[in-house]
Amino acid sequence: MKNLNFSVKTLAFTAGAFIVLSFGSIFMQNNLNVKAQKMTTLSNGVGTCFTRVNQSFTALMIQDFSSAYLQQDFMNNTQECFNVANKQFDLLWGKAFKDGYKYINQLVSDLHWFNEKTMKLKNLVQDGGVSLTNSNIINKYAGLETAKTQFTEAVDKQKETTNTWATTWFIFSFVGFVGFTLVASIFGIQQKKNREIFAEIEASTADGEINAAKVDRILENVFSKLEMPNTYKVVNNYYSSLLEAQYAGQVATDDQVRTQEVEAVKEVVKTADFHHAMDSVLETIQTKTFTHGIILDMDMDDEYLVKGDQEALTQFLYNVMDYATQNSLHQNEGRKITLRTKPLGGTAYLKVGIANYCFNPDELNYLNGSESEATNVNMNLMLMKELLADIKATIAVKNKMSAQENIEGCEIEVIFVRYKEESTEKSVAHVVKGTKKEILQVMQSEA
Repeated sequence: MKNLNFSVKTLAFTAGAFIVLSFGSIFMQNNLNVKAQKMTTLSNGVGTCFTRVNQSFTALMIQDFSSAYLQQDFMNNTQECFNVANKQFDLLWGKAFKDGYKYINQLVSDLHWFNEKTMKLKNLVQDGGVSLTNSNIINKYAGLETAKTQFTEAVDKQKETTNTWATTWFIFSFVGFVGFTLVASIFGIQQKKNREIFAEIEASTADGEINAAKVDRILENVFSKLEMPNTYKVVNNYYSSLLEAQYAGQVATDDQVRTQEVEAVKEVVKTADFHHAMDSVLETIQTKTFTHGIILDMDMDDEYLVKGDQEALTQFLYNVMDYATQNSLHQNEGRKITLRTKPLGGTAYLKVGIANYCFNPDELNYLNGSESEATNVNMNLMLMKELLADIKATIAVKNKMSAQENIEGCEIEVIFVRYKEESTEKSVAHVVKGTKKEILQVMQSEA
């Protein structure tokens, strides 16, 4: 039982994977079985079509010229029979099945000339102008029969492969079902084990007795059953220290404790290193910019901290640079990204310029604070705006046009709240010089 302590998330993920495997395999197996059935129908259909060819050939060879098998309508229907088979073949494979494609097209093409030759010989023999023994009609029939045999053999071979894969997918579906059942069983066993553990612990407290020794035994039992010895040590040490403080008279009253806690709590301000985040992002994208000939014009000498989460800042900067890089690729020449950053008192700004690219009206409205819906806005821009709250920043964007109203590019400006550590040293209001007596007189007069 010890090795069955899996997390609920792990069990749920594993069970989901097995379910997907099982149902996906069933779907694939069913598709392959349907395809194999269509192959059988196609092979049998080609055989039926060829029987009509054989009937026409036999009637010609025995010179039964009045036979329905030598009528033009009958032979046209035979041709149409093979055309239908060819269409079914295209629906199943098309040109992907090379041998089958070759033979079915050979059958359709050769049958046309075979029918033409048959009708011509029928008329010539009836007129007494030629003998069937001197004709190559037998060779043409033999060629048709060979092509038909090769086609059906190729289809049968393909069907065997399809059936093999169907069997394989059936095995996968069975494995998925067994795996899901096993995971469900493990989950059930684990839940049963946990219920037994806590039922046993609950039973030990049924008498309602409370004392330090009993609480200690309960804690030890709980964490022992859960196989968490390190957690037990931490909790036990903390609990022991509380008892020692209580018995030594070192625990303050509730009001005193609350006062001490309020005084002890200090505001924790999350800070992020801007240059560290930007360096990480540039290291990620510089290979791409170099490969695609994008110039990076950077001016970022000053280092500073901003208020916000470091990971959120890195993600935000990555989205900005990824957006700039992707849209620099829209033009063949003049690929350039300009980066400018500077701390200014309690704020710091970042300006990113993208040459020869401009925002569409929806993006301008969305990023500049409009309440309009993001119907035509790039996903990176939407992510940027979502991350602004985590880094306590604001954003503004604009398009830059030349005097001739030509597009020069666009600019993204982000304003961060800069973080500066406050000095704890008290400032000197003024300095008094003089003897000890004079200084005391000044202090008394100010009082």
